[in-house]
Amino acid sequence: MIAALFAQLPQAAVPAVQDPATSGLEMHGQVALLYRARWSGQDSDQDLGETVDLEFGNRAHDAVTASLSAGARLDLDGVPSGSSTYYSLEDTRGGSFDARLYHAYLDLHSASGWEVLRAGRQTIVETPETAWFDGVRAELAESGSARLRFGAYGGVPVELYSDSRTGDALYGAFAEARPWKGARVRADWMHAEDDLRLGQLSNDLYGIGVWQSLWTSLRVDAEYTRLEEKNRDVRLRANWSASDSDLVLRASWYQLLEPQGALAQAFDPFSSTLYELEPYEQLGLQASKSFGAHLQLQAGYDARRLAHSQDAGTYNHEFDRGWATLGLPGVLPAALELSLTGELWDTQDSSFHTFGAELSRRFDERLDASLGTSYALYKYDLFQARELDHVRSWYARLELDRSGPLRLELRYEFEDEPTGQYHDLRLGATWRF
Repeated sequence: MIAALFAQLPQAAVPAVQDPATSGLEMHGQVALLYRARWSGQDSDQDLGETVDLEFGNRAHDAVTASLSAGARLDLDGVPSGSSTYYSLEDTRGGSFDARLYHAYLDLHSASGWEVLRAGRQTIVETPETAWFDGVRAELAESGSARLRFGAYGGVPVELYSDSRTGDALYGAFAEARPWKGARVRADWMHAEDDLRLGQLSNDLYGIGVWQSLWTSLRVDAEYTRLEEKNRDVRLRANWSASDSDLVLRASWYQLLEPQGALAQAFDPFSSTLYELEPYEQLGLQASKSFGAHLQLQAGYDARRLAHSQDAGTYNHEFDRGWATLGLPGVLPAALELSLTGELWDTQDSSFHTFGAELSRRFDERLDASLGTSYALYKYDLFQARELDHVRSWYARLELDRSGPLRLELRYEFEDEPTGQYHDLRLGATWRF
């Protein structure tokens, strides 16, 4: 019946594809609207949000292209007070309307020998810490048998909730090569300055990474960073996927080598809220495999250890977690699909087991519906500088994704944790063009 009701909705028109040679500047992107209502006890909050992502031009034949991403939020029932459960960063500005510019930049494609020439608000994710800034970026195209590539960038770091950026700076450079088959090597230097009320923070961060593909199934990588005169952290990862089956194996290991305290916000925007982070190491293992058409299995193990057990505290925990998820597609009647998750937790304070489950169905290749429950031993609320524990969540979701550009989603979540119970209702619509 639900599928029949959605089938009566008018089909959104699909814009005709135009010939770039005759249509002028191309434009494509998406617009998303989200209504969100939250309530618990005597507290409640209703917000309306919108995001716009636009791409102008086609780098295949345009000398200049542009990209824009922006968002806005309107508080429908007034700005909550600082004591409210739902008081957030947006509310610190004191108004019910808040707008944000995520990126807005121009790319030049007509200069020979350059892979990237960009100016404006932008993000670089390949750097040791994600670089988000207003400025310029230039990267040479690969050259030589080792496929060498160099680049540099610089500007003012983006801090959406800071009143002043005077004295702030972020800049850096990198060198990259592919010296042998299947390999990539990259070295980075980043410098950040942050003019705080209590003084100036200035930090240099160095990073080196190596990525290697072995045969057709195995990929390994290693990354290391150094902050000022001290080693900061090291990370190792490996992914293996069998070419003749759907078996996937993943392993990761991370170690924080030195305590991390107050840094320039471009490197660590959370230290003032989460306090100093003590050294630790964390291991993760995961495997997934299908056994016939009606059985899918995923399993994993995660372990975290502090360098010194006495450093345990808020946001610094030791734990062991083993988990397994069993998927049973095509087993239940009425085209229902079931997945079950079991977990075993072992912490400094207790050992226990828990479960999760999801029941879902697809209607007419258009509508997806699901019901489920999940558990989190630790759940972080960065906006309110608090940590929740032993959180049980129940959710229901309807998602309509037609072959055209329109996508609708309705989601309700009930969260039960030791200090209270919370309700979260979301209704979203996304139009892609």
